[in-house]
This record gives sequence, structure tokens and C-alpha cells, in this order.
Amino acid sequence: MDDETGWYFQFCREGIKSDPEEYQYICHGMNLRYRYKDNYWDVTYLQDKKGDGTAVFKKIKSKPGTIHFGLGGEDEKADRDVINTLLRKKLPPKELIAEDPDRYEFKLIDKNMFFDLIREALSNPPVENTTYLDWPMWAMQVEPEYMDGYRFQIGFYCKMGLIDEIYIDVLYKTDSRYDGYVQLSDLVEEGKADKGQQEAFELIQNVRSAIKNENLFIAQEEMYKNKEIGGIDLYRLYTFLNAIHTKTDDNYYDLPADAPLIVEEISEEEFIAAGNTVH
Repeated sequence: MDDETGWYFQFCREGIKSDPEEYQYICHGMNLRYRYKDNYWDVTYLQDKKGDGTAVFKKIKSKPGTIHFGLGGEDEKADRDVINTLLRKKLPPKELIAEDPDRYEFKLIDKNMFFDLIREALSNPPVENTTYLDWPMWAMQVEPEYMDGYRFQIGFYCKMGLIDEIYIDVLYKTDSRYDGYVQLSDLVEEGKADKGQQEAFELIQNVRSAIKNENLFIAQEEMYKNKEIGGIDLYRLYTFLNAIHTKTDDNYYDLPADAPLIVEEISEEEFIAAGNTVH
């Protein structure tokens, strides 16, 4: 994961149950630090009918609760196309590992990082003695409400039962909009955090490291759960992490109530060109 941008990339080989000899490669990126960016939209299409039975075709844009690489600008989409072209070749693992990175050009993704992911995924044996084997692979979660003007946000990714990456942040409310907040990590980077906030951020970074090192969401909880630093009650963080650990975290999934939803009527030709079937 790149802590500065929040992007986490994952590559894996996934078997197909109907044929043990078959498999597919999967590669995607998601952001564990930022929930919203201006140029990210989920796009869906709908075929409907007017009262007189006339067909109507609609394009619906909404803000996703988690942003995935490839939904943003043209450079992201170009990199996504390069990856898809490579994976569609369905090369055997040994041949894919041996691919020459210099044959591929990316606009945003670090080429060496991408091919390192491939080598790591295809060269190592399966992980044993995992803790969170049956968990969803990833989540972007947040405390249900702002209390004392802030709430914790946690993005994490479990890979083969291991907590491969986690990012913990504090969101300070600035207005009532769905994205009306500033993040502690940004305040620290921009030199706007006060001393207490800086100390809280550093402690949160230590909590992240402990969680990954011990593969346990409540690792070394005594290090922080009884502390309040910079006006931040870290017992709330412990409560949050313990809910994830015990799978009682349903209340921590947040979907914005007022995020933009744009509905646009389009032609049948545009509807079909986007890969949809008229019915």
C-alpha cells in the first residue's frame, strides 16, 4: 500500500470449482485511506418504460462508498486496459512470472510493484494457520455517527486469511454533507495538526503496525485503549476494532445519505454501446 495516496493493489490466482485444473488471475486496486474523490463514480444502466409503453434508457451515476482503481481518470483506465490485456492471455504461472516488465507501459501504476505482486502471488505456497480465513477480503468502514465532532474510519484488506493492510484515520466534521470532513492524516501531512493530534496520529500508526505484525485486529490493545490524546478518545478505536474482530461490525458500514445521484436519459444506441442488452 502507498500510505501517501491510500492505494492498495492485490493480485491473486483463483481456482474454478467446476474444473480444478482451471483458474483465473485477478488484479484490482482499492483505496483504504480515502472514501471519496471528485472524479470517481459508479455507473449503472437501466431500461424502463413510460406510461404509454415507450422504452426509456437511463444512465445512473452515484458516488461509491469505496473507490476502486480504474473508475477515475483516463490514465487509470489506460492502466486497467494494460492489465486486462495481459491477464486475458491466461499465461501459465511460470510464463507470467517470466514476463518482461519492459514490454508494458503504465501511466500511473508502478511497473515494478505490479510485477512484484505477480511474482509474490505465484511463487509462494498457500498460507497456513490463518486467523481470519472466512472473512470478506476487504472493507471500508466508519463509526456510525460523529461524536465530539469526529469519528474513526478504518479500511483494511485480508488476503488468504491474513490482515495484509489496514489504514486507520480520524474524520473531523466540517459540515453536514456526506463528504463534509477533513482527515487527521491530511492535517498531519499539511502541517496543520496540533501537538496532541500529531501524537495521536503517531500512536495510531503504531496500532496499525501491531495489527499487521500479529495478524490480530485487537493486537496490543493495552497500548492505546485507555488513552485520550489530542481530544481523541482511543477507547472508541478499540471498540471499533474489537467489533471487526468479533464480527459484530454491521453498524460500521456507512453509505452516504446525500451523495450525488445523477440520472440521465440516453439513446438506445448509447445503451447498447455501453454493453447492455435491450429487452
